[in-house]
Order: sequence, then structure tokens, then C-alpha cells
Amino acid sequence: MLLVPRAARKTACGKMTSAEVLQAARSGGLTNNQAHYIIREAKQPYLVRAVKRLTLEEALKVWDVAEPQERTQIRKLVLQKRATLKNLPAEARVRVLAKLRAAEGLRTGPQNNDAAVNE
Repeated sequence: MLLVPRAARKTACGKMTSAEVLQAARSGGLTNNQAHYIIREAKQPYLVRAVKRLTLEEALKVWDVAEPQERTQIRKLVLQKRATLKNLPAEARVRVLAKLRAAEGLRTGPQNNDAAVNE
């Protein structure tokens, strides 16, 4: 059986073609949804695929060391992760929100939208 993360990595690295992924789906090694997911993921830059799987706090650490063109690639993902603030304990929420606000070039919208900090 072909594991989805491994197949996505192989496809992204050129070690496995989209046709091979689709063939694995036809032969029952993958579902059609898995095959399409692998092909879609393989088209994205590695950095984007990696940041998707990080927490907001981890993504902000990547943001801090990212080059300008890398920040362009991950900006939307980091902002989407802002919704997870409400899941953090109050102290962590305040700390992470401060990091988010301090992140150079990462606009988070009006200050009054920070209700998640006070929940």
C-alpha cells in the first residue's frame, strides 16, 4: 500500500509522476481523493506544504527567518492560522498574538478584531 505523505513527497520530487499516482488509485493502492490530494500537494512549494502542518506559533518562527519571497508564499497560511488563537490558553494567546502583530509585513486587520484574546 502506498502511503499518502510518501507519495506526495515522491511526486513533488519528480520520483513519481501524476500518471503513476493515478495508476495507484486505479489499482486500489489509493483512493481517488488521495490521488487528487497528492497531485495537488505536489504542485505547491515545499515550504507551503510544510507550513500547512505547523501550529500558528511554529509558523511564526518560520516567518521570522523566511526570506521576502518565502513570506509571500506563506503569508496567507499564517494569517489563516490566526483563527486557532481561540484554542490556546489565555497566556499563550496573548503571547502569540503579540508575535503575530510584531511579524514584519504581516497585517492582521484592525486591532478591534482581537476579541479572541479576551474570550
